[in-house]
This record gives sequence, C-alpha cells and structure tokens, in this order.
Amino acid sequence: MAKYQVDVKGPGDDRVAFIKALRTVGGISLKRATEIAAHFDRFRNSTLVAGITQRTADHIAKALSLTGATVVVRESAVSTPMMCVPEADQRYKWSGLRTLVKTR
Repeated sequence: MAKYQVDVKGPGDDRVAFIKALRTVGGISLKRATEIAAHFDRFRNSTLVAGITQRTADHIAKALSLTGATVVVRESAVSTPMMCVPEADQRYKWSGLRTLVKTR
C-alpha cells in the first residue's frame, strides 16, 4: 500500500489562519505551530508529514490550502507516519515529542 507525504511549498498570506490549521491537523500547541510556520517562512518546499494514507494527506492538504498555502501531496518513501524532516539539507528532524532537533 502506497504512503503519501504533504509538502508545503509556501504558507499563505494569512499567517494566523495557517497556524490555526497547523494546530488542527497536527494536534500541536500554539508555540509549536508558530515555530513550524516560521520554518515554512524561511525554508520553502519542506515536508510537513510523511508516511500517511492518501485520504489523510488530502485532508491535511485541503485544510492548509484553505489558508492560502501552496501544498502538494505526493508519494512518500517513508512508510511510518511522522512529522517530517525539512528538506533544507535535512539538518533537523521532528523528535517523538514533536520538537525540532538538530541531527548534525
């Protein structure tokens, strides 16, 4: 069974709505959602979540797209659901506690 990932090409102009959508789809705190939104401001084309079903990926993409964000759903090489590694040199990853940690 194929797994999918959600890539955010860029957040929309409405930052507050984008943060609210991140909180809704990720079940994360306001602080974490704000940090993720700041990440997407700096690093475009980052993966938000990977290793999920197409139905879930489409739901997340729709919620983020409604805020004006540019979002792409594509097939993933990751089979375990996870908050993901930013594509910017993959120097950071999301830990099990949903915090951004440095890998090198």
